Amino acid sequence: MKRGSHGTAVALPAAGALARLYFAAQAAAGIAWWVGVFTIPLVRATTLGSLDAVLVALLDIPLFVIASGLAAVATGRWALLSAIVATGWTLAVTVLLAVYATFSGEAGWGVLLMAAASIGSSGALCLLWFGRIPTWWALAGPFAFRPARSRARPAPHMLLTVAQILIF
Repeated sequence: MKRGSHGTAVALPAAGALARLYFAAQAAAGIAWWVGVFTIPLVRATTLGSLDAVLVALLDIPLFVIASGLAAVATGRWALLSAIVATGWTLAVTVLLAVYATFSGEAGWGVLLMAAASIGSSGALCLLWFGRIPTWWALAGPFAFRPARSRARPAPHMLLTVAQILIF
């Protein structure tokens, strides 16, 4: 329990419940989007470009929509396994769709939607798996903040900074 502004107890949702809520919303949004893809040409064009919607649906509906739905309603290992499948598929589609959009100039809105779904799915998966968002990842590993090594001249720092800017 957390204390509210007036000292009263406020019930916070459990991490797993919040993750399940997210996956339920994602499954519902996936259903709505697929209905839009097959009924509204503008939705299909802006999110899939000229990709074959039926072929994409054959993979996306089970691996995104159904897996998200199972992550929302299943228990134990099945919930976690479903969340892993849905999140893995979401991340893969985001990368592949971004490459497709970069080279074709199509499906830009699809990339933005999938990037948002990737962030949400990753967070929800962490909530199911760890019971919290692992913020310690920002303090360790490749994303950690580190002091720059001391150098006699500033030129190496400038070159490394320019290289990072160009890469990102």
